[in-house]
Amino acid sequence: MFEEKDRQQNWECVVPSTISSNRSLNERKQGEKGQQHYRMGEKGQQCCQMGEKGQQHYRMGEKGQQCCQMGEKGQQCCQMGEKGQQHYRMGEKGQQRYRMGEKGQQRCQMGEKGQQCCQMGEKGQQHYQMGEKGQQRCRMGEKGQQRCRMGEKGQQRCRMGEKGQQRCRMGEKGQQRCRMGEKGQQRCRMGEKGQQRCRMGEKGQQRCRMGEKGQQRCRMGEKGQQRCRMGEKGQQRCRMGEKGQQRCRMGEKGQQRCRMGEKGQQRCRMGEKGQQRCRMGEKGQQRCRMGEKGQQRCRMGEKGQQRCRMGEKGQQRCRMGEKGQQHCRMGEKGQQRCRMGEKGQQGCQMGEKGQQHCRMGEKGQQHCRMGEKDQQRCRMGEKGQQRCQMGEKGQQHCQMGEKGQQRCRKGEKGQQRCRMGEKGQQHCRMGEKGQQRCRVEEKQQEDRLPGELFAGF
Repeated sequence: MFEEKDRQQNWECVVPSTISSNRSLNERKQGEKGQQHYRMGEKGQQCCQMGEKGQQHYRMGEKGQQCCQMGEKGQQCCQMGEKGQQHYRMGEKGQQRYRMGEKGQQRCQMGEKGQQCCQMGEKGQQHYQMGEKGQQRCRMGEKGQQRCRMGEKGQQRCRMGEKGQQRCRMGEKGQQRCRMGEKGQQRCRMGEKGQQRCRMGEKGQQRCRMGEKGQQRCRMGEKGQQRCRMGEKGQQRCRMGEKGQQRCRMGEKGQQRCRMGEKGQQRCRMGEKGQQRCRMGEKGQQRCRMGEKGQQRCRMGEKGQQRCRMGEKGQQRCRMGEKGQQHCRMGEKGQQRCRMGEKGQQGCQMGEKGQQHCRMGEKGQQHCRMGEKDQQRCRMGEKGQQRCQMGEKGQQHCQMGEKGQQRCRKGEKGQQRCRMGEKGQQHCRMGEKGQQRCRVEEKQQEDRLPGELFAGF
């Protein structure tokens, strides 16, 4: 399902002791109440650090590969049944292997030593392949499916077919270059100093123009195309048309509001303080609701769909049906509780204070044990492996290094600030060679123009 040479790459993850050598690369700042903190290292790798109490710990090494390491009898192995269930397999040394069935299910395969390889079937399914040095290669079928190819040094290259498919090309040193064809395809060009310049053609295509200092300006036409307008203080406002198109609205304080149509389209609503609210239709679509304080609430239908419910204080609650579905329950204070049925299902239980407790049965089940206070601690080696450490109160800390890495800081109340001021606006600047550089600001500069808030997009 993916290239044989991709399977046979000699990837390796080093021991967790290499984390300390990357401290200078992955310095972290920490917000409050579960904020997401990113740091990126060289060549745009994703590096996350988290603190205590069961938080998620990520680190990425060189060349951007994502690698996970599990101990003996702790490999992650999931399998799901027919009709869109999620199928996981873990091989030797903790590699993640995915397979999905027909009709657009997700098929993933992992090669040796933790490479990620995904393939999808007909009718617009998602196809992933991983090549050398951990680049992501995606291919999609006909009728506007997504085709992605990765070149050297991890740049993202996407190509789309006819009828409004997305065509993306990446140039040197990871800049994003997109071009779209006829009938509303996305056309993006990057100019000097990494600004994104997009233009769209007739029939409601996406029209983007970048002004001075790389601000993003988008407008969309009829027939459910993406409509973006920037209002005051740089908030993103998007509207979509009929037939399940993406509808986004930005309200006050820069929250994202999305609505989707029928037939399982993504429905998102953002409430106060930027929480994400999603609703999905029938036939196993994703149903998400966000309550107060930004908790995620998901519900899924029959036939093994994912059922998630979030309680107070952002806990994740998931329930799955028969045939190996994922059953998750969250208790107080955001603990994750999962139970799986027979035939290799994932069985997880969470204790107090958000610790992850997992136990799996026979035939490739996930066996997890945690350390003090059952926190999850992951560390990855060199070559872009996943390194996880958690800070206090579950915040995710990320930073990006040179050459277009992403630098993000989180403030209070979990908002993302990438050169973010108050009220959740995103402040980004692009440097030379088209890289994206983001920083968090404690206070917004009120006299800044709306376009300047999105510099570099």
